[in-house]
Amino acid sequence: MRGPVSFSLLLTALVGIQPAAADVVPRNQPAAGSVIARKSGEEVRFLEFASWQVVDLRQDVVPGDYLRTNATGSLAVLFADRTQMRLGRNTTLLVKKIGAASDTEFKLESGTIWARAERGGEGLTIDTPAAAAAIRGTDWTMTVDGNGRTSLIVLEGTVELANEFGSVSVAEGEAAAATIGSAPTKVVIVDSDDREQMLFYYSLRDAFTVLPASALSSLDMRKARARIKAMEPSSRSAEDWVTLAEVNLDFEGREAARDAARQARQFPLTRAQEARLDLIDALIAGAEQRYAEAAHLFERAAPHLDPSRRVMARYGGYYARSLADPSHFEAPPVNADAGVAAAIAEALTAGFLVDLKAAIAVLERAERRYPGDPTLPALRAQIAFLLDDREQVEAAIDRALSLDPDNMIALQARAGY
Repeated sequence: MRGPVSFSLLLTALVGIQPAAADVVPRNQPAAGSVIARKSGEEVRFLEFASWQVVDLRQDVVPGDYLRTNATGSLAVLFADRTQMRLGRNTTLLVKKIGAASDTEFKLESGTIWARAERGGEGLTIDTPAAAAAIRGTDWTMTVDGNGRTSLIVLEGTVELANEFGSVSVAEGEAAAATIGSAPTKVVIVDSDDREQMLFYYSLRDAFTVLPASALSSLDMRKARARIKAMEPSSRSAEDWVTLAEVNLDFEGREAARDAARQARQFPLTRAQEARLDLIDALIAGAEQRYAEAAHLFERAAPHLDPSRRVMARYGGYYARSLADPSHFEAPPVNADAGVAAAIAEALTAGFLVDLKAAIAVLERAERRYPGDPTLPALRAQIAFLLDDREQVEAAIDRALSLDPDNMIALQARAGY
């Protein structure tokens, strides 16, 4: 009978050290927070135990505890630093540290949380599989999906979303996303009065597809394209092919630009023409995320370009170096009335580093300097659309199309509007 007696004693001992389901378990260290609301099936894995337990109201949690919800559950926790947090369905959260004089730290492994921090309190950091969010805000929501992709929406305050590949600063009314192995990307939220809420990505990588390779206006680019296309290919000069490569990058895409550049390189080229082709190659490399190669090409091209294109090379190099090495820091280029293309680059940079209103301000100043250029108001319309500024969108589209009825950026803005 010794076997059954020993087993019975062992079972009694084990039961004695395991918390009963849905009981409030006393903790042997100061509480980091307490459960203030629950729905159904929510669980906690205490620091001291390996198994999951049903969690009850008023249960204290300490650093090292995990909380999770199921497909129907939700959980609200008030932490010692006055952070309020609600866990949505299918969410798993690790409480790492609750700081009195230092940052509070959590790890969101999956699911969705909504949180509100006390104004003027210490900072808060939330780690996810794809990035870490350094929060200096008071109201935000964050989601980690099944692939580890992190999505962040800031309702009030500021959040820095960062990983080893880069970072973005996300302000009130903005959002960002990060996937494993890629730099975070800013997302613009449009909460329209008459449409469903819309999300738009705003990424530094997009600059390579917006920066023009040509120094011509959109209207003059179309005229040059029509003139060259009307010629027999055998009659085209080196300058014709270089110009066509520049224009094709805007109107027909990368492959058409590459084809024209290959034709141009069949001719003896001046150093300036070679640099213009390097600029095209650099913009394509940047758009294809070959940042180190792009940075090299921009640097090689810049000294031999005219002032307008040189500004593009400097901004392109700035973007490429920043994306190639997230730890690299340099100030953006400074321009003193360097033309329309420079204003576009400055606006894109302001939109990413500051906010969209700063980008609008850059474009408005440029429009006063270059009142005959249609691309500036067209781009302003696109950005105003992201801000849901309907009056400005309409006025900017009308202005752009009055200058160039076929301006593609303005037509795209009108289609979206």
